[in-house]
Amino acid sequence: MLTIGAPDSLTKDHYFARTSDGLVAKIAGSSLDNLRKSPLDLRDKDVVTISPADVNAISLVKETYPATTTRNAAKPQQAQEVALARRPKELPKPLGPMLPPNLKSGARPTSVPATTAPTTQPAKSLWMFAAQGQDVLQVDDSKVDALLEKLNPLRADKYLERTPDSARQQRYILTVETKSQRYQIEFVRPANGQSAYGIYGDLIFEIPTAVLDALDADFHKTGP
Repeated sequence: MLTIGAPDSLTKDHYFARTSDGLVAKIAGSSLDNLRKSPLDLRDKDVVTISPADVNAISLVKETYPATTTRNAAKPQQAQEVALARRPKELPKPLGPMLPPNLKSGARPTSVPATTAPTTQPAKSLWMFAAQGQDVLQVDDSKVDALLEKLNPLRADKYLERTPDSARQQRYILTVETKSQRYQIEFVRPANGQSAYGIYGDLIFEIPTAVLDALDADFHKTGP
């Protein structure tokens, strides 16, 4: 046990300290900074870790609120929803037609039927839009990878004791389903330019703006 006593001068550069065995010494005041931190300051900055390989489905709802800096509007001005699912793996196609049963071993047919040269099909994305009628659209897999990378792990800049009172400009509700668990995380961009923050369970934490950039991405593939 270490007992911290009074400072040795008015500048408070050093403090007297006594150990459990009775030894007395001076320690630098700067070394006490870690002792002054709250439990939230000492909490692991990794809020949650979601392995991208385990994710089967993603749902993202983005709400935009009327411009205000004083209070939260009851209803969003605009809401957008994106639902993504991992594309099922396709079974390999047969290599070709079976040989006629009356063809003897080693013999070859006198004529080979003409075949049409296979047409090159564009590679399908690993992810697809889960909404009905949108499953034929191509997904930009790199944008999905960038989003999942922010969750592996999701890191907090700083934990907060309570939800900020500032009005929100955008709110994002992200739902991620894995093989064994369902995660729901809320992200908020404040209207007054303050730091963006997230809510996961009973945890409230500030986040880097790069997380919101990944949420704002257009997941439609525009190029070939």
